[in-house]
Amino acid sequence: MFLRSPVEYQQIHLCPASCGYLYKRSAIRAATMFKRKRRPAAEPTGAPAVSPVVRETIEAKLAQLTKTDFSNARAYEENVLCASSFPEWFTAARDLQDPDQIRNALYYGFQPLYDMLIRGDRQLDGQRPEAVRILDNIIDMGVAFLTGYYTGEPDVQTFQERMRAVEPRISAIERASYQTKFRNVDHNGIYPEGIALFLRRFLEKVLEGKLETPDYIVGCACGASEIAMPLAGLLDTDIGFIRRSKRRGDNSPKVVSEHVEVLREKARGKTIACIDDYVCTGASMKLVMEKIADYGASSIVGASVNCTGNDHLYHEIRERKFHTYRLR
Repeated sequence: MFLRSPVEYQQIHLCPASCGYLYKRSAIRAATMFKRKRRPAAEPTGAPAVSPVVRETIEAKLAQLTKTDFSNARAYEENVLCASSFPEWFTAARDLQDPDQIRNALYYGFQPLYDMLIRGDRQLDGQRPEAVRILDNIIDMGVAFLTGYYTGEPDVQTFQERMRAVEPRISAIERASYQTKFRNVDHNGIYPEGIALFLRRFLEKVLEGKLETPDYIVGCACGASEIAMPLAGLLDTDIGFIRRSKRRGDNSPKVVSEHVEVLREKARGKTIACIDDYVCTGASMKLVMEKIADYGASSIVGASVNCTGNDHLYHEIRERKFHTYRLR
């Protein structure tokens, strides 16, 4: 399976210029720009053998991933809903039928809400606990829908039902700031075919004993959500998010305050996989992995779909659309 170039994908822009969504195509750094001295590939880490029950489950999921065709997947490069507030996002998203539009809608519900909770917003007016519950609902919807999407069974009806279940809560965030951030998925060299290949490689490495089966998935917020969510679903494990964004001026990793104790509990003494979409220098991934180490994780692996450079981590596995990292 070969990943189509961005030019080959059908690019769909439903937002008129009046919506104010203007963007520039990011130049994709050529892998040949810099020749780095590469360390030899790491030997298998001697991960514990996968139990027969877990192996059977993973093999079944892997078979579904392998036979699913993403050659006709549509790439939406921007907020397809043209939403400028959380109520507008909800109204436009709840009745969507197109699985690729739902992928887009999940991100543009999750990302503005996650970032708003990190930033804080006085307009919540005492409704922050309800906002956190909505965020948790969106994460649950994302795990369920995207797991189905990448195994060839996108469940549109269940997505719509879950959206309607959230409807009574939306008023709690109707005045909160809705600020979107452009993402690499569907744009900067990361498309469904590539994500599916990443997911397949991860499961294969677990079965081969080259990666431990994660007890918990940590997505690098917010761009990795479409990669981390289905991985959590495929491995039947819980998921959390940590943000470290240079573009947002994060000097250190950021966590939604209500999720700190959950992350700490899930990480303590466990095997954790930190997932990102794009690694350019490894600096952000390193800080997220170190944060998980501070929470007491016994084993940590980082993984990304794309990598154009890495100055901060040991690059353990290098394959097409699949890279893994360890703290040095």
